[in-house]
Amino acid sequence: MALDLLEEAPTHAALCGETTLAAFAQIFLDDCAGRWKSKTLHSHRHAMSRHILPRLGDMQVGKIERADVTAWFNKMEMSKGGRNRALSVLSSLFIHAEIRGLRPPGSNPCAGMRRHDTRFQARYLDADEYAALGRAFTKASAVSPMAVHVLRFCALTGCRKSEALMLRWSMIDGNRAALPDSKSGPKSIWLGKPVRKLIATVPKTGEWVFEIDGEPVCPKMLQRVWNDIRSDLGIPTFRIHDLRHSFASVAVSLGYDLLIVGGLLGHADKGSTAGYAHLNTRDVAAASARVGKHFAKVIAGKQPEKTCKPGRSSSKPDKLIAAFLRSKDTLTTFCASRGLEPETFRRDVENWRSVHARLAQ
Repeated sequence: MALDLLEEAPTHAALCGETTLAAFAQIFLDDCAGRWKSKTLHSHRHAMSRHILPRLGDMQVGKIERADVTAWFNKMEMSKGGRNRALSVLSSLFIHAEIRGLRPPGSNPCAGMRRHDTRFQARYLDADEYAALGRAFTKASAVSPMAVHVLRFCALTGCRKSEALMLRWSMIDGNRAALPDSKSGPKSIWLGKPVRKLIATVPKTGEWVFEIDGEPVCPKMLQRVWNDIRSDLGIPTFRIHDLRHSFASVAVSLGYDLLIVGGLLGHADKGSTAGYAHLNTRDVAAASARVGKHFAKVIAGKQPEKTCKPGRSSSKPDKLIAAFLRSKDTLTTFCASRGLEPETFRRDVENWRSVHARLAQ
């Protein structure tokens, strides 16, 4: 029924103050579709037809109030993340209704609503655990070598799983892979020596870098292989995406500022077009090579270089920051008890928070 309502939406000219949310939904999706990727549009349509319209679709879009939205939000039977995404779609619809003149400016009933807490808990591996990961990779390679190639590539570059799976040979240009599209738009994945060495071992049999029988590695098969690997590690909650978090964390620990880290990860920093426009790609390439070299060593069970440059607060900043965040001490008291320089440690904490806030987006 909800899909039928979407298909029976009125023309733009028929919109008026009594337009129902169901009638306005397709207008909203059509008007805004050009701003979204096809996957995002599909997700928004699904949220609208499956979770929003069945309960709110018959109400007039101009008369829906905070109480209506709150009641709908609290009764949704889905994950916390799914509720938050549905709320975000509904909020965007009301903003567009204001633009179209169906609601007064600033009347969005979703504004300021407290979303369910979905704070991620990223897990990081220490040097011993990375060595164990390397051994698990070797073991899994005997059964699923191409899937392990994908996972090694993710660990050494910090790229997203989807970016590795969709990588084509035609995208590789020397020490980078130029992706025409990604979650954040066009981006470069920088390929240090360990990554180029890895790619050199991959048979070039077709269009895709990581393929089996002419098709990209199947995400479900990749996840099955990863489940076995993380089970061997004894960390069943460690995600493939945590390899990306670890890459960013090591980059910060090696002393690179957030602009370089953002360039490495391909973040589409909101409002920072100017910031990335003048970023020296040679600096990003050098940073990628250094971080990749670090991971290649720890995965091989070798002693990596110290993660902090002279003058930083500790050679193990992640562990210290984690200890600080768990403690009830003030920053000054915490630093005094461990012989740390407060301002330097404060910058470390701020960098850590900024990086992981971006990763959580």
